[in-house]
Amino acid sequence: MSKVRKITFRRKVPIQTWDLRLTIQKYEEHPVWLAILKLAQENSGRTSAKMVHEKLLVGRVPILNAKLLLKRVVNEGLLNDQYRLTKDGRDALDKELIPIGMSGLFTTDFVDDLLIPQIVLSVSEPHNPRVDGKSLKRNGPARKEIERAQEVPDFIREVIDKPILVNKESQHIVIKDVEVYGTPQKNSQSDLILQFTSKDQINLQIGSPIDRKLTLPERLNLTFAKTLDILLSGFGRDWKRDEKNIIVTFEETNPTERRNFKKSFSISNPNIPGFGVFETVTIPPVRIEPKTQTDAQAWFDWLLIDQLPNKYLRQSMFREHVSKTRAKIPARFEIEEPDQESLAQELFRTGDTVKAWLLQAPIDLLHGDVK
Repeated sequence: MSKVRKITFRRKVPIQTWDLRLTIQKYEEHPVWLAILKLAQENSGRTSAKMVHEKLLVGRVPILNAKLLLKRVVNEGLLNDQYRLTKDGRDALDKELIPIGMSGLFTTDFVDDLLIPQIVLSVSEPHNPRVDGKSLKRNGPARKEIERAQEVPDFIREVIDKPILVNKESQHIVIKDVEVYGTPQKNSQSDLILQFTSKDQINLQIGSPIDRKLTLPERLNLTFAKTLDILLSGFGRDWKRDEKNIIVTFEETNPTERRNFKKSFSISNPNIPGFGVFETVTIPPVRIEPKTQTDAQAWFDWLLIDQLPNKYLRQSMFREHVSKTRAKIPARFEIEEPDQESLAQELFRTGDTVKAWLLQAPIDLLHGDVK
């Protein structure tokens, strides 16, 4: 199984935190209410106190309890006055979650970024500030909040009446209304992480303090191969799109890169059409090849010595080693292959006597020159 390759982009996004007066609709699990709605669904969309009493409460409590339950479900708009399913009731059955209306003061984190169309990242539980004589004094907390109140940014209204996911738990909510004024709190930054995999999966995530996956806008779709091509096209003619490799000089490589014919590249402020500009990107190592005839010869000469087996080599073994090394260099280059004795003498000259003797000793033994 081939290893999954990944391209990972990161950029900082500013997060605005506000205390806002909202009217929202949350979706929560409520087994009893769902059971009542399912009972209505199974009975042509309508239920009754008698049906709830007999089938759900099994007659163990007075029928008044069934009537009180139904009244609560009607008050939430899930059944009408005739105990028929409403649109919200059918929606709750589809989601298997109950919509709960709430109004009050909420601490809200939101962001203005083209990859996050839902804008709102988190919504707290409602909280009501304490307003009394003491808090309304000149330096009191309520007075400070009133003095800091500002008009809410227009873009937050783009999500009104749209289902969104908020908080680390990815809770379903709908913001029904936002008051004109709110109180800005301390702003922060978070990492936005966009990842493309070689299985053509795209993952989007927001880092701390939200720490959860986000849904990518449907209009954005890019394959791993196309993303890599966009990034490496910045290398101009050195990026060989058809062969999916980059040509480099010998001096641009380190020993590990020469052995593996792969290199990691650094790309500053990458710009991906439709996704925007990022601060950093991490890409998997890219296949590399020699750029010129001179680079190919230097690469071959280096590999021939670097990959030399740690044992005495007869001439047939040396020729096999040369052939294996030559096969690693693209065939379009003409490579000069040294004979065993000349390579041994070159190694003596450069001071690599251990490898030199691995080549020279078998030659001396063959010619009877061993003393």
